[in-house]
Amino acid sequence: MTTLDQLAIKHKADKSSLYHNFAAKYDKLLSPFRDTFTNVLEIGVGGGQSVKMWADYFPNATIHGADIEGSCNACESYSGRIKFHQLDQGNVVQLSALLPFSPFDLIIDDGNHWWREQIVTFTSLFPMVKSGGIYVVEDSVTAYWKEYKNNGISCIDLFKSLIDDVNLNGARGSIPVNPSPDFGNWEQGWHRREDCFSNLSPVESIHFLNSLIVAFKR
Repeated sequence: MTTLDQLAIKHKADKSSLYHNFAAKYDKLLSPFRDTFTNVLEIGVGGGQSVKMWADYFPNATIHGADIEGSCNACESYSGRIKFHQLDQGNVVQLSALLPFSPFDLIIDDGNHWWREQIVTFTSLFPMVKSGGIYVVEDSVTAYWKEYKNNGISCIDLFKSLIDDVNLNGARGSIPVNPSPDFGNWEQGWHRREDCFSNLSPVESIHFLNSLIVAFKR
């Protein structure tokens, strides 16, 4: 089976091993879902290299590409499964126009990489990710580059704060209706079963890779 890196090289996508080397990392993450993902969104289209790559990688998916430049709609000519949306990722109202096309199995932010826009895009679009779906911020390294600083905090700062939410901020579990007799100290809250908590974060887990942030929806 053709790997994502091979497809990235074919389409001259900067995710390939010839440049950013994201494709091999994506393949480890996404290969189990190649046939099951049906709705994918990428912010940042450019010349259409990535959306064409995703169309080949996910044979049963509609690939939505969003970009501020209307000329990027040329990507639609590659496949009937590619749909282009012209919008500004820093505009909450324009991002909300994607709601009728949701929920998405996978959302990738490969947009302008500015601090504010990455945060606005995540907070606006993560609710549109399916339960069990995935949200990715690419080129998160710009959180360390001051020329991209147009906000008080970066996306790295935001996701660091979400680590506390993933851990429920240390909350103790409530005693379930039928606690197992095999374990004691239920009243101490040592158990971590999710059904013993009412304040579960929608972010189930976060993976940090070199210039990639991957968030899984609960």
